[in-house]
Amino acid sequence: RESSVILVEVMSVVWERLRDSRGMQWKHGKFALQIIQELILHGPLGAVAEATDGLDRIRRMKWYENIRAIATHSIRSVATFIYGLLVNRSRLFAMRRICAQRRKDLLKPTRLVRDP
Repeated sequence: RESSVILVEVMSVVWERLRDSRGMQWKHGKFALQIIQELILHGPLGAVAEATDGLDRIRRMKWYENIRAIATHSIRSVATFIYGLLVNRSRLFAMRRICAQRRKDLLKPTRLVRDP
């Protein structure tokens, strides 16, 4: 229960950062989208629901405009990726399974092989 409250608070900050990502503050939007991406791929299932609630905001970021071409491309590409995952749930959950398996593999103890 406590983690869901924290998730809602985190997501409210993320949505605020997306809103104020204009002009020189374009990095706010980029980092907010990166947090959303990490949460939907590695976080709790509630993160997927929270991101789905803000699907319209993410969709708008697919057409983000900025003077800096690199900022525009960076934000649009992450937003397009996230939007694609959220509308294609089978792809999203397949990627979540892959990420979970990779985390699990990282936690496995490795055996040292000794030369005879």
